[in-house]
Amino acid sequence: MSETSNDEALDLEIQRIVTEEYADALRSLVALLAPLEARKEKTDRIERRIKTVKSIKDKMKQKGIGLGQLREQIRDIIGIRIVVHFLSDIPDTLSELSQLQQLELSLQTAEDYITIPKTTGYRSLHLNAVYKREEGDS
Repeated sequence: MSETSNDEALDLEIQRIVTEEYADALRSLVALLAPLEARKEKTDRIERRIKTVKSIKDKMKQKGIGLGQLREQIRDIIGIRIVVHFLSDIPDTLSELSQLQQLELSLQTAEDYITIPKTTGYRSLHLNAVYKREEGDS
Protein backbone atom coordinates (compact mmCIF):
# COMPACT_ATOMS: atom_id res chain seq x y z
CA MET A 1 0.00 0.00 0.00
CA SER A 2 1.31 3.47 -0.86
CA GLU A 3 1.86 6.18 1.72
CA THR A 4 -1.12 8.09 0.31
CA SER A 5 -3.35 5.02 0.65
CA ASN A 6 -2.15 4.47 4.23
CA ASP A 7 -2.82 8.12 5.02
CA GLU A 8 -6.33 7.93 3.55
CA ALA A 9 -7.03 4.72 5.47
CA LEU A 10 -5.89 6.39 8.70
CA ASP A 11 -8.13 9.40 7.96
CA LEU A 12 -11.11 7.10 7.44
CA GLU A 13 -10.44 5.14 10.64
CA ILE A 14 -10.05 8.31 12.72
CA GLN A 15 -13.26 9.68 11.18
CA ARG A 16 -15.05 6.42 12.04
CA ILE A 17 -13.87 6.58 15.66
CA VAL A 18 -14.88 10.23 15.97
CA THR A 19 -18.30 9.58 14.44
CA GLU A 20 -19.09 6.36 16.31
CA GLU A 21 -17.63 7.18 19.72
CA TYR A 22 -17.09 10.87 20.25
CA ALA A 23 -20.07 12.43 18.44
CA ASP A 24 -22.53 10.49 20.62
CA ALA A 25 -20.52 11.29 23.74
CA LEU A 26 -20.64 15.00 22.86
CA ARG A 27 -24.43 14.88 22.43
CA SER A 28 -24.77 13.19 25.84
CA LEU A 29 -22.41 15.70 27.40
CA VAL A 30 -24.36 18.64 25.95
CA ALA A 31 -27.54 17.21 27.52
CA LEU A 32 -25.73 16.80 30.85
CA LEU A 33 -24.63 20.45 30.76
CA ALA A 34 -28.04 21.81 29.66
CA PRO A 35 -29.03 22.94 33.19
CA LEU A 36 -25.76 24.88 33.44
CA GLU A 37 -26.40 26.52 30.08
CA ALA A 38 -29.98 27.38 31.10
CA ARG A 39 -28.87 29.54 34.04
CA LYS A 40 -28.54 32.66 31.95
CA GLU A 41 -27.85 34.87 34.97
CA LYS A 42 -24.37 33.28 35.20
CA THR A 43 -23.71 31.43 31.92
CA ASP A 44 -23.34 33.47 28.77
CA ARG A 45 -22.95 30.43 26.51
CA ILE A 46 -21.47 26.97 26.19
CA GLU A 47 -19.41 26.24 23.10
CA ARG A 48 -18.45 22.76 21.98
CA ARG A 49 -16.23 21.15 19.39
CA ILE A 50 -14.80 17.84 18.26
CA LYS A 51 -11.19 17.93 17.12
CA THR A 52 -10.79 17.57 13.36
CA VAL A 53 -9.21 14.50 11.80
CA LYS A 54 -6.24 16.65 10.75
CA SER A 55 -5.80 17.99 14.27
CA ILE A 56 -6.00 14.46 15.73
CA LYS A 57 -3.41 13.23 13.23
CA ASP A 58 -1.11 16.17 14.02
CA LYS A 59 -1.36 15.41 17.74
CA MET A 60 -0.73 11.69 17.12
CA LYS A 61 2.40 12.61 15.18
CA GLN A 62 3.50 15.10 17.86
CA LYS A 63 3.09 12.45 20.58
CA GLY A 64 4.58 9.68 18.43
CA ILE A 65 1.58 7.40 18.90
CA GLY A 66 -0.43 5.12 16.67
CA LEU A 67 -4.14 4.56 16.31
CA GLY A 68 -4.13 2.05 19.17
CA GLN A 69 -3.13 4.73 21.69
CA LEU A 70 -5.43 7.47 20.37
CA ARG A 71 -8.16 7.08 23.02
CA GLU A 72 -5.74 6.94 25.95
CA GLN A 73 -3.21 9.55 24.86
CA ILE A 74 -5.31 12.28 23.24
CA ARG A 75 -7.49 13.62 26.02
CA ASP A 76 -8.98 16.65 24.26
CA ILE A 77 -10.86 15.19 21.30
CA ILE A 78 -13.99 16.78 22.73
CA GLY A 79 -13.72 20.37 23.92
CA ILE A 80 -16.27 22.36 25.91
CA ARG A 81 -16.01 26.06 26.70
CA ILE A 82 -18.30 27.51 29.35
CA VAL A 83 -18.36 31.30 29.11
CA VAL A 84 -19.64 33.08 32.21
CA HIS A 85 -20.60 36.72 32.55
CA PHE A 86 -18.30 37.64 35.42
CA LEU A 87 -15.18 36.24 37.07
CA SER A 88 -17.23 35.97 40.26
CA ASP A 89 -19.43 33.36 38.50
CA ILE A 90 -16.54 30.91 38.12
CA PRO A 91 -16.63 29.37 41.64
CA ASP A 92 -20.36 28.54 41.36
CA THR A 93 -19.88 27.11 37.89
CA LEU A 94 -16.93 25.02 39.06
CA SER A 95 -18.98 23.81 42.02
CA GLU A 96 -21.86 22.77 39.78
CA LEU A 97 -19.49 20.93 37.44
CA SER A 98 -17.87 19.09 40.34
CA GLN A 99 -21.30 17.86 41.48
CA LEU A 100 -21.96 16.11 38.16
CA GLN A 101 -21.20 12.47 38.90
CA GLN A 102 -20.46 11.68 35.25
CA LEU A 103 -17.64 14.24 35.19
CA GLU A 104 -14.32 13.69 36.88
CA LEU A 105 -12.58 17.08 37.03
CA SER A 106 -8.80 17.20 37.18
CA LEU A 107 -7.94 20.36 39.09
CA GLN A 108 -4.28 19.34 39.34
CA THR A 109 -3.83 19.92 35.61
CA ALA A 110 -5.77 23.20 35.53
CA GLU A 111 -4.24 26.08 33.63
CA ASP A 112 -5.20 29.24 35.50
CA TYR A 113 -5.01 32.27 33.21
CA ILE A 114 -7.21 34.26 35.59
CA THR A 115 -4.73 34.50 38.43
CA ILE A 116 -1.88 34.91 35.93
CA PRO A 117 -3.32 36.27 32.64
CA LYS A 118 -1.44 35.75 29.40
CA THR A 119 0.55 38.73 28.12
CA THR A 120 -2.22 39.34 25.58
CA GLY A 121 -4.70 39.89 28.42
CA TYR A 122 -6.43 36.55 27.80
CA ARG A 123 -8.06 35.27 30.98
CA SER A 124 -9.51 31.81 31.36
CA LEU A 125 -9.50 28.71 33.51
CA HIS A 126 -8.70 25.53 31.56
CA LEU A 127 -9.74 22.26 33.18
CA ASN A 128 -9.46 18.68 32.06
CA ALA A 129 -12.32 16.33 32.80
CA VAL A 130 -13.12 12.73 32.10
CA TYR A 131 -16.70 12.09 31.04
CA LYS A 132 -17.91 8.76 32.36
CA ARG A 133 -20.90 7.73 30.29
CA GLU A 134 -23.57 5.78 32.09
CA GLU A 135 -24.32 2.20 31.09
CA GLY A 136 -26.92 2.12 28.36
CA ASP A 137 -26.01 5.61 27.10
CA SER A 138 -25.92 5.57 23.34
